[in-house]
Amino acid sequence: MAEVWAVVGHANTRKTSTIRALTGVGRVKRNWDVQYRARGTVEAYVHPPGLQESDVSPQAFIEMANEAGARYVIIALRYEPAGEHPDAAGYLAAFRAAGWHIAGHAILGHGNPLPGFVGGISIPDAANMPSNEIAAQLRQEWGIR
Repeated sequence: MAEVWAVVGHANTRKTSTIRALTGVGRVKRNWDVQYRARGTVEAYVHPPGLQESDVSPQAFIEMANEAGARYVIIALRYEPAGEHPDAAGYLAAFRAAGWHIAGHAILGHGNPLPGFVGGISIPDAANMPSNEIAAQLRQEWGIR
């Protein structure tokens, strides 16, 4: 079972650059050390570009992460559907159905709370903020050092 942290937003809301600032990962890394205050250093599967933009379906990502033995996942998701792929809530619902725990999500830019997922962080002015400032907020909320 994986724990998932998702950075969600519309186009150009700094999803990818926020994950880069948060983790130091510039591209997809299947085993990247991320340090959490409560968990210590863990290997995380980090996917900075949005899954929909990367043409990765929920099921395909679940299979890739499971094959990599991922227990911790940090991803970017488009708030709205893209092409044949569902919106962020659809991805998170698929992850939950696969037995994954949605540990946290942040909505960058304007958007209603994700249906079925409570407790997310909302950063409505993200498009006008530096990515490292957004990442600092996520580090504080998610317990990442």
